[in-house]
Amino acid sequence: MGREYLRRAALHRKTDRRYFVDKLPHNWNNVLFLQRILPQARFLDIRRPAMDCCFSNFTHNFSRVHASSFRLTDIGQCYVDYVRMMAHLDRVAPRFRPPYRLWGDGCRSRS
Repeated sequence: MGREYLRRAALHRKTDRRYFVDKLPHNWNNVLFLQRILPQARFLDIRRPAMDCCFSNFTHNFSRVHASSFRLTDIGQCYVDYVRMMAHLDRVAPRFRPPYRLWGDGCRSRS
């Protein structure tokens, strides 16, 4: 399954660099599955403040696949679920979560 994921992801990649970022809105919900099929993968929880994240999702024109991005109440609930999931993972699985401020605008200039 991991190879199939990488094959499909390659269709959307613009370079052949070893690392890439898949930042689909609901990847956090599948992180344990993704870790299972891609054991070499690393996951970053780059968390933005709740209002910034929710407003950004609300104003972005996601496809119908991301149904939780069309109503503010759904977006808010999704963010609460995400925070709960990350807290659970903090307790049961070691991972690295750098503060968003370390990545933010400087990310473009470093890549």
